Amino acid sequence: MASTDYTLDVTPALNFGVNTTAQEIAVGFWGNSDGIALHNVLARPVGNKLGPKIPELVLVLYQGMFACFTASLVCGAVIRKIKPGPFLVFIFLWSTFAYDPIARWSWNPQGWSAQYGVLDFAGGTVVHISSASSVAAYTLFFKYWAQKSYSKEQIDSLIEEQPPHNITNVVLGTLFLWIGWFGFNGGSALGANLRAVSACVSTHLAACAGGVCGILMEWMWESLEAVQADYQPEGKTPGLYSIISFCNGAVAGLVAITPAAGYVRSWPVILKR
Repeated sequence: MASTDYTLDVTPALNFGVNTTAQEIAVGFWGNSDGIALHNVLARPVGNKLGPKIPELVLVLYQGMFACFTASLVCGAVIRKIKPGPFLVFIFLWSTFAYDPIARWSWNPQGWSAQYGVLDFAGGTVVHISSASSVAAYTLFFKYWAQKSYSKEQIDSLIEEQPPHNITNVVLGTLFLWIGWFGFNGGSALGANLRAVSACVSTHLAACAGGVCGILMEWMWESLEAVQADYQPEGKTPGLYSIISFCNGAVAGLVAITPAAGYVRSWPVILKR
């Protein structure tokens, strides 16, 4: 379903999203129809205050990948809880009427959020807050809908915590995210410049610090549980940590640094984590 979601989401992102997010001559809340279906989108120079101007078609492709990634975050939260057909209809509409306007508000110089001085370097608001808010709204809706459609046993089976069943894939996926995040954060400078390098360094340090914090928190939590209640997690020795905690912490660090990667110095990143 994630692959179909990615393919379907790229259609509104590249055909309708450009008219909403990239057009500079438009109102702050919405764009205009100048770029629908990539009309008049070739080599016209566009950009932001962070880097050099680039061809608009390059920016369209880059921002389209942002939209697809954000849709995949929503997909990961609803899997096993909804049929593919209704979800694909939802994600098409969500990308067009929710994600695209938010991207314009934050990243377009004419967006109302940008004009208020809100800083979002690589998607803290556009990607993470928008997807998290959508997932929270869906969770509330699903709980209400499931109570009318399923028995209590079926609901419990759907919402129960699913332990990692393939740790190798978890680690591999984290590595892919870690490497890909350099493209998100470093690429948001729109050029090979000092800000891009600084964003990549901050991104790497935040992921490292987040991973270390993840294993330290698990180690302290398990040790405290074992001391207070003579509790020993099944299959684990108290005081040890798992690679899953490191992966979760690293992803949390990547998410935390995203909106500020190109605006902060490198050394405070570790302290922030």
